[in-house]
Order: sequence, then structure tokens, then C-alpha cells
Amino acid sequence: MNDKGTCEKHGEFILSEGCLGCLAERRARGIKPENDELEDGLNAEGLTLVTEPFIVKVQYYSGTTGELSLREYTYYSADQLKVGDIVTVPVRDTTGKAKVSAVGVAESEIASFKDKVKTIPAAGAEVIVFTDEAETAGTVIVKVNPGIAPSFAKHLEVAKRLVEIASSRQIVTEADAKSVNDDLNVMAELRKAVDLERKTFTTPLNDHLTAINGAYKLITGPLTEADQIYRRLLTAYKVEQQRKATEAEKINRDAIELARRQAEASGTGEFTVETKPVPVPFAPKLTRTDQGKSGLVDQWKYEVVDIDALPREYMIPDDAMLSSIAKQQHDKRPVKGIRFYNEPGLRVTR
Repeated sequence: MNDKGTCEKHGEFILSEGCLGCLAERRARGIKPENDELEDGLNAEGLTLVTEPFIVKVQYYSGTTGELSLREYTYYSADQLKVGDIVTVPVRDTTGKAKVSAVGVAESEIASFKDKVKTIPAAGAEVIVFTDEAETAGTVIVKVNPGIAPSFAKHLEVAKRLVEIASSRQIVTEADAKSVNDDLNVMAELRKAVDLERKTFTTPLNDHLTAINGAYKLITGPLTEADQIYRRLLTAYKVEQQRKATEAEKINRDAIELARRQAEASGTGEFTVETKPVPVPFAPKLTRTDQGKSGLVDQWKYEVVDIDALPREYMIPDDAMLSSIAKQQHDKRPVKGIRFYNEPGLRVTR
């Protein structure tokens, strides 16, 4: 009697023959006849023989226009893709969105640059980040798809079911209250487990992000410091030049006004005092060079000079201080204009 197995894709098959549907698909992918025996054994165990990698061509989506690139780019693929699939592909030191334009590309087409061809990871399973394109030593594998976690689907199913149960719950008796109390504790444990699982994804990403940002701060820190120094110098110079120019213009206006008044007083109508203007310093609004331009811009701010005169609509309660009083002293410390009150919440302790 022939023992039978079950293929999730093609149904029942005879173990001694293997799944004929899977074998046909693998031959279509180029598996050599001499691998048949090995294929049969693997297939009977529900495994897959790893053969030559899939090679595909894609067209990039433009990040600005959303249009596809005219040129095609070649990649290995961890999955067996089909024309029209939308994929995320590694591009230089980042990733991009692309559309599969060709599959089953012959390896001979990439023979001259085979070592430079990158791989499209399995759908959503991981992203390969190249910290140094030229060196594999700078490569890390980071999981980014929570859906691949074995318990994710189970946790999601339980969470949705708990919402359904909670929506229909009623608490009439102490027994009902105890049942809800148990559910709350179960949810607390589930939340804890989910959070730990979440951190297996976020912690490596955050660690790498922290390290990358820290490295680049070695550059941006001095740049920011130099930028601030130059801005202070240039701002102070421009403000002082404008002050001098404004002062000189005022002196000249006052001199002309004084001469006019003295002329009127003398009855002759002639200026009898010196009215030669003082030089007005050069104070252009913009400093222009081939590299760019810089100039002062108005930045209006405020300062409180008389708190007692400040209208009520511009006053904001000190939320941090009032919250502290409410938590620590409750309603034992009166504050004029404030009512402290108790709004009980539920604490669940396992």
C-alpha cells in the first residue's frame, strides 16, 4: 500500500513519488534531472531544495513623480516573483520601491557584474542595510516585519477576541467582577509579552540608529558650532552697521532741522549753521557672493515687564505644579481659583 502525504499547495500525493505538482514547478525553474531523487526525498519531508537563485529585472518608481524608470535594473530575489509584483529593493545605502519587469533572467546576462548584484529580501522578512557598500563587514540584517514573528498572528487573534468579549460584558455580580479581573490580568500579561516581542524588532533598529546618529554628530556638532559663531559675528556686524547708518541719518536730519529753525528765527531765511551731512556708513540689507547671500530678518519676541498688568487671557496655569499638588497633597492645600478632586482609576495587580 502506498503511503500518502499532503501538500498544502497541491493536495494529496504518494510519498514514494513526491508531489508531482511541486516537481513540475521546480523543473520549470531549471532544476536539473539529476536532482530528482534528492527532490523526491525533500518533498516528502515538506522541504524545498535550494537551487540557483532567482534573477529578475525591475523598474524603479520615482520618489517625486511616481513614474517608472525607463531603464531596468537586475537583482537576485529570495522569493519567486512574477512580472508586475511591487517590491522593496536595496538601492545604494537605502531602499526604494520598484516593479518587477522581467523574471527568469539568465545568469549569463549578469556574468560581468555578478558580484555587484544585490538581493531583494523575502517579502517583508528583513532589510539588508549596507553601512559600507564596498565591504560586507559593514552589513547587518535587521527584522522589520512583525508579521513574521511566530506568535504575532496568535496575539492578534487573542487581542481582537478580547475586544469582542469586552464589548458584550456586563458586571452585575461579584462573580462577574472577578471574571473581568481575571481578563484584565490576562491582558496585562499579553501586553507584557507583546511588548517584549516588539522590542526584538525595535531595539536593534534603535541601537543602529543611535550609533549612526552619534557617528554623524561628530561632523554635525563642529559644523553647528562654526555656523553659530559665524552667524553671531555676521549678525552683530550687520546690526552695528545699521545702527551707525541710522544714527548718522538722524544726525543729518537734526542738523538740517536746526538750520531751518535758526533761519526762520533770524528772519533772513538763510542757513547760518553748518549743514554738511556726516558720512552714512555702508549698511546693505544683503551680503551677496557667488556662493549665496545672507541678510537680517525680523524675529519679533516678547518679555514680560509687568506681570500684574498682564491680561488674564494671556495667563496659563502651571500644570506641572498643580498636578504635583493634586498627587501629593490632594485637597489639603487650597489654591485660590483651583478645585482639587478625586477621580478613581483602576489598578490591576497580578
